[in-house]
Amino acid sequence: MVTKLGCELKSLTPTISFAHPANSEKSVNVILDPCHMLKLMRNIPAEKQVSLDENGEEIRWDYLVKLEQLQSQQGLRAGNKLTARHISWTKQKMKVNLAAQTLSSSVADALEFCHTDLGV
Repeated sequence: MVTKLGCELKSLTPTISFAHPANSEKSVNVILDPCHMLKLMRNIPAEKQVSLDENGEEIRWDYLVKLEQLQSQQGLRAGNKLTARHISWTKQKMKVNLAAQTLSSSVADALEFCHTDLGV
């Protein structure tokens, strides 16, 4: 939609404003809603199951599923808040806190710990 208004967000030098339709001397700035962006970033790997980052490395939703299973089996959490609610998010898709906690640095740290230190 913003592309039709003259904005380009998929660029290294994005255009984030367009001329006001009623007064060309003014501009309208585009601001993306952080809450919706968090939920969209959670939805992409969850729905696609596998995607690639800019280096060609796989981003797999299954890693989060396995981390949650490991934590629930052990009865401990690896310093994060990941639970079954975060994995089965579709019934609570509007809860921003679940998306933020799923994409948190503590979950990333736990995944890295499982990979490097536990060899899982």
